[in-house]
Amino acid sequence: MFTEEIIEPANMIRLISNTPAFLYSKLREVNGILDVSRKFETQVFLDAFASLSREPNRMEKITDAYLILCALSLKSDFDISVLRDYDTSWIRWSDKILGYMSEGSRKTQFLEEQLSGTIPQASTSDTTALVEIEGSANESVVNNFM
Repeated sequence: MFTEEIIEPANMIRLISNTPAFLYSKLREVNGILDVSRKFETQVFLDAFASLSREPNRMEKITDAYLILCALSLKSDFDISVLRDYDTSWIRWSDKILGYMSEGSRKTQFLEEQLSGTIPQASTSDTTALVEIEGSANESVVNNFM
């Protein structure tokens, strides 16, 4: 699933990572991870992840697990709740990584709703009402800005 061009930098990133945030963000930036994410269906990643959790002691399997989680996080159709059925306790920082994935999923959902028009946009009258609440000094600043 993952080529050496992906695995080698991923191993290095995993070795030098001192925080889960650094690990997660850098693995998502590895060249080729987005292509792999697009190439395979979600279920392929989940099946691979399940097989890894049966033999978690090998060092390469841990890197593969992180890469699978990052690839899944890049998929627009992935529902993070599916991973609740999988044992992730053998992966260091799994709780943090899953939290970042969940947070990213919520942000993506918000942006999709905003782009589709289901979230109302603030109007000029809303802005003016806010300025009136704040006071007339702020209103002159806003008026000069607009």
